[in-house]
Amino acid sequence: MGPLFLGKFGISARIIAHSINSVGIELLTYEITYPRIIHSELMTHGMLSKNAASSRAIPFEKMKAQLTGRPVRFGQANPGMQDKGEDYDAMVEGDWVAGPGGDYLQKWTPEIAWDFARDEALKWAERFYKAGFHKQIYNRLTEPFQMMKTVCSGTEFANFFWLRDHGAADPTLAELARVMREAKEASTPDVLRDGQWHLPYVEILRSKEGEGPDYYYLDESHIGTTGHISLEDAIKVSAARCAAVSFRNVDYGLEKCREVYDKLVGDDRKHGSAMEHQAAPIRPWGYYEGVFRTFEQNHPWNPYTWQEGVTHVDRKGRLWSAKFLGFIQNRKLIPGENHDGR
Repeated sequence: MGPLFLGKFGISARIIAHSINSVGIELLTYEITYPRIIHSELMTHGMLSKNAASSRAIPFEKMKAQLTGRPVRFGQANPGMQDKGEDYDAMVEGDWVAGPGGDYLQKWTPEIAWDFARDEALKWAERFYKAGFHKQIYNRLTEPFQMMKTVCSGTEFANFFWLRDHGAADPTLAELARVMREAKEASTPDVLRDGQWHLPYVEILRSKEGEGPDYYYLDESHIGTTGHISLEDAIKVSAARCAAVSFRNVDYGLEKCREVYDKLVGDDRKHGSAMEHQAAPIRPWGYYEGVFRTFEQNHPWNPYTWQEGVTHVDRKGRLWSAKFLGFIQNRKLIPGENHDGR
C-alpha cells in the first residue's frame, strides 16, 4: 500500500495495488476520499471499476462525522460550465434579524453560508432519523456535504487525467485528479508474471519466476510466518474488503471476509462490482504445453483460443476482460455474474 497524498479540504488518494504485465500495461487500484458533490462526475468514467461508500449503508452518527465536504473554491458566476475564478469576495445574503438599530440583513462569506446550509440539512435529517425512517431516506438530505471513500481500479486512467487534471474541470474534481496523479507518479508497479494476481487489501510475498508460489497474508504482521492464506481465500479477502468500503473501519478477518464474499456471490442476483478489482495478467498469444498436447492460446482473432475471462478484442488486436486491457478481471470468472435478460 502506497503513501497517502493529501489535497485540499480532506481530499486524498492512496494507491493500494499497482501492477504491470509482461507487455507493459499497468493496472492501478486507488483508495480515494472526496466530497460527494463530485461523485457523479467521477462515475462518468465508465472504464474505471469503482466501489463507493453508500448513503444507504452509513448510520446516522457516523454520517454526521462525515459532513466536512465542500467545494475547493467558490467561483464567480460565468456562462458555461467553468466559473470566472476564485478571486471573488461576494457575500451570501442570510436572514433578516433584529438588532439594536432595527432589523438588518445578515451577510456571510460563502464558506460560512455553506456551513449554515449543512447545519440546516442536518437538522432535518435528524428529525427524519428520530421519526424512525431508514438511513436511505435521511442521509440523502446531507449528501452535498458528505465526504466519501471509493475504491477505484483500472488500466485506462489516461483519459481521466487528461480531462480532469485540467483547468476546465470542476475545481474539486481537478484537485482529486491532481493528488491521484501524484500518487501514480510516486508508485512503482509490481511486475506480474503468468498466474500472479493483483489483489487490493491483501499483503503478498512475491516469488520470483521459477522459485515457488506467492504467499498471501491478511496483513503485514503475518509476513515471514506460516500465517499465509490460499489464493482462493486471498481473492475473497480482497473482494470483501473492497465491498465494505462504505462501513469498514478496520480490515475484516478471514472468516468475516468469507462470509461477505459468500453473500455477494451466493444469491441468483450477484453483486459483482467488488470482484472487479482483482485481476491476473492475460497470457500473450502463443503455444503452450498442455497435459497431452501443445495448444494455441489467446490468438486475437480466434475466440476459441481465449483464456476464460477474456471478453473481447479491440481493433488493434488487444485482448480485454470487461474494462481491463491485458488483465483478466475476477468478476468474469464467476458464473452468473451478469444477467443479460435473454
